[in-house]
Amino acid sequence: MDGTLYVIRSFSIFSSRVKLRALSFVLVAGFSSCASSNLIVESDPPGADIYVVNGGNMKQKIGVTPMTLTPSVNSSAFLPDTQIQVNKAGFRAESFLIPSVASGAQGRIQARLTEDTVTKTCQDSTNSMTETTDAVAQVQRMIYKKNYIEAERTLNTFTVKYPAIPVFFSLLGNVYYLEKNLDKALEAYQRSYALQPQNQEASRMIQKIKSIRGSNGGTT
Repeated sequence: MDGTLYVIRSFSIFSSRVKLRALSFVLVAGFSSCASSNLIVESDPPGADIYVVNGGNMKQKIGVTPMTLTPSVNSSAFLPDTQIQVNKAGFRAESFLIPSVASGAQGRIQARLTEDTVTKTCQDSTNSMTETTDAVAQVQRMIYKKNYIEAERTLNTFTVKYPAIPVFFSLLGNVYYLEKNLDKALEAYQRSYALQPQNQEASRMIQKIKSIRGSNGGTT
């Protein structure tokens, strides 16, 4: 039997969020009874957190991929009914069911993580909200300091990046109005109002500019 490889085969289970797979161990014949088992945990992409989940759903982080686990150092990973969970932010976690094996068994987990589009969408939304909030505060400071040129440049950037956010067009209208550029101010306020018809301030400024232009014979 020397040199023969034995594979312990099992099954795969898939849940809606976490993928649970049975791990196949390879037992190398000819190892002595005191030979040490080891389990190599890898992931694509690398740098994923490795957790041990034992009975009672006790979850403990033991390291980061790639990593080699041994009973002497990571004894909890080799207990009966143990799962190894591989998790990375922005990706779906994978869990692997570890079978009971004899001493000398060698196993390898290769977790191919798939992107979690729901988490990524939520994260992108949070990042966008933070960026837009910071930009509004920044522009308001520029306007307060009468730094209209820089405020206009910043707002033009953000109206292109976030064309569905009305506040950027309202602020751009304010800048143009303060610069006495009524034509561009009117256009910006109208864009804001089109995006948010309940925007009473934009509606008021549209009527005000039309009134000024009418009294001045349509000049800016």
